[in-house]
Amino acid sequence: IIEVAEQINEDTNTYSWRYLYGVQNSNILARSTDNIEYVYILVNAGYPNLVKIGMTIKTVEGRVTGLNASSTVDEWVAKFALPVSRGNAIKVEQSVHKFFASCRVSSDKGGSREFFEVDPLTAFDKVREIGALFVVGNPIVY
Repeated sequence: IIEVAEQINEDTNTYSWRYLYGVQNSNILARSTDNIEYVYILVNAGYPNLVKIGMTIKTVEGRVTGLNASSTVDEWVAKFALPVSRGNAIKVEQSVHKFFASCRVSSDKGGSREFFEVDPLTAFDKVREIGALFVVGNPIVY
């Protein structure tokens, strides 16, 4: 429960109150507890010319496990992750996606995805370059 004082009635000197109710996300414990987010590069033997460039507020390992649980033929494998300060992974990810926009592979239905036809090392370098301002630890190479 969150209690919010919305406004004061100046004539009577009283507040109006609003009560907000919520349910705690059961996955909250799976989040990173050290204020670190990750921008990652994944590869998949089933898609040898593609990399997946994404971000997670959880662990990279947990993200890969979730992706591989979605009935993929070959499993995604983490190759690189850049730890960045909380709230900045989305900025880095979107900037990298924008840089590689001409290499993006869309779905057969026309949807935009996080898959790019680019060499993994080129992707690694661009994530490091763009994320340099927000990095909070050493890059992780798997």
